Amino acid sequence: MYYQSYLNSQLSTIAIPVDALLCSNVYCHSHCTDLECYYNNIISSLTAAASNCILDVKVGLQKHWWTPDLDNLKQQ
Repeated sequence: MYYQSYLNSQLSTIAIPVDALLCSNVYCHSHCTDLECYYNNIISSLTAAASNCILDVKVGLQKHWWTPDLDNLKQQ
């Protein structure tokens, strides 16, 4: 729920380039730039939400008491 709330907050600050979305000219440089900026803002919002809300645990980082036998039990 925190991720959803955080992402919603981030995305709500992005201005939607309505003119660019409605433009039918494939070679329109101005709108192409607007759409690229819009895309980058969405990606930045997703990245920020993930880095702030999802725990990042390094692969192989285990407790000092973890043993190969426990690996086998975990796999089973």
